[in-house]
Amino acid sequence: MNENNNDNYLIVTAFIVVIAAFIFSWKFAVPKYKEHKVQLETANAELESASKKLEALKNAKSTLSTLGDITDKMLVAVPKDPDIPDLISELEAITVRNRSYIPSVEVSPADESNKSVEVAFSVTGGFADLHNFISSLEDDVRFINIKSLTISSSGSAMTLSVSLNAYYRGPASTGGV
Repeated sequence: MNENNNDNYLIVTAFIVVIAAFIFSWKFAVPKYKEHKVQLETANAELESASKKLEALKNAKSTLSTLGDITDKMLVAVPKDPDIPDLISELEAITVRNRSYIPSVEVSPADESNKSVEVAFSVTGGFADLHNFISSLEDDVRFINIKSLTISSSGSAMTLSVSLNAYYRGPASTGGV
């Protein structure tokens, strides 16, 4: 019987230890678990927010890169000053590409009111060459406005008289400073 009592005491003691362990875990481990669970949920929410911000930053970087490319093209299309020698070089390059030539160029002084310079010139070549010249002039990088075109012919050669305005930005505004 003594052995049965020892077994009963052992079972009761084990049962009390299990209940004590359960109470201990309930009092100490469960609150820590809940606290860690809240911390984990907070960290996941912060991670989600950071991921969204990172995606937004990547999109902004892409947009800025695109805007930078557009800005670079605009700076070339509308230079800071009239840069007449460069303008004449561009016109000559276009004529060479289209198998024609410029016998004369006349440049008027820059018009500060509308930030443009007027250029009048004539181009000599065949009909197809002059047609290609006009297309190339319209597609050129520099921002221009063709004011007038006049075509005349002398035998097989044709002459195209062109008057255009080439624009520039002018000095940067200092905002009254």
